[in-house]
Amino acid sequence: MNELESYYSQIDKIRRNALWARIHMDTRFTPDDIASEDYLNHLNDKIKNPTRGMLAMREQEKRPLNYPLKYAQNKDLFEKEISETKAATEEFNNLVDKLYPKTKRIRKYIIDHDRVVFDKVKPSKGTKLIRKFLYLIHK
Repeated sequence: MNELESYYSQIDKIRRNALWARIHMDTRFTPDDIASEDYLNHLNDKIKNPTRGMLAMREQEKRPLNYPLKYAQNKDLFEKEISETKAATEEFNNLVDKLYPKTKRIRKYIIDHDRVVFDKVKPSKGTKLIRKFLYLIHK
């Protein structure tokens, strides 16, 4: 397996863990041990690589919710009441505060507003004007 295949298999694993965490939060049933384990796997991905983990969850959050009230309730349950996931959530929040003290808000804004996704990076809105200007100059 070459480097590129290894990279994409890691990305797929992170996406899959985010998908299962989202599935377990967006259900009308109370989370069980398997759901906690899947959510913990996603949190471990976020701890290992915060940006990839946040991108993967943002990708899942774009999808419509089946049970919006239960989603919020289950998310709070995972983050505040289940001891293993609560500890991992706190560890992730502390890690983000430590790694990105000055750029945390900007990083969250970029991810939340879909400026960066796994497959591509969107150019900023100002670059179109610059590109048009450069195109006119080179004509």
